[in-house]
Amino acid sequence: MRYFPALLAFTALPTLFAQAPAAPPADPNKVVLTIGAEKLTAADYDAVVNSLPQQYQAMARGPGKRAFAEQLIQLKILAAQAEKQKLDQFPEIQKQIAFQKQDLLARVMFQSIQDSVKVDDAAVQKYYDDHKNEYEVVKARHILIRVKGANSPATPGKPRRKKSANASSAGKISPL
Repeated sequence: MRYFPALLAFTALPTLFAQAPAAPPADPNKVVLTIGAEKLTAADYDAVVNSLPQQYQAMARGPGKRAFAEQLIQLKILAAQAEKQKLDQFPEIQKQIAFQKQDLLARVMFQSIQDSVKVDDAAVQKYYDDHKNEYEVVKARHILIRVKGANSPATPGKPRRKKSANASSAGKISPL
């Protein structure tokens, strides 16, 4: 019976998210999901969707909205159950949580730097022109790689060589 509210949320999902694609934006204070005692408003749902990588946001707002909501419900129920069982108190889990926090903060900082630093193409071209001598240009027509157990590659117009006694060790690459 303790999962009854979640069961109600699952059965209510089709009616909550059955909107026409061009529907007006929902009231941000409207409760769209109830998971146990927690109520998720339209604004909360949008905040969760906005935290997703860009390529997933369209699915979470469009045709995959119901599936995403179901996964969100499952995530919240499992996380609450893990906290209830005090799984978050284990040292190895605390280390993982700390690492995830650092990772998130680093990604946010990296994005902030990328957004704030603007380099125009002219500046890049000027730097390259000023430092041309620091770059090397290498030209290769083709690269042959011998794979252990494979016959040597044939050159067009030339017959394949047969292995001789000395050639059996030639061209071998020792493992690292």
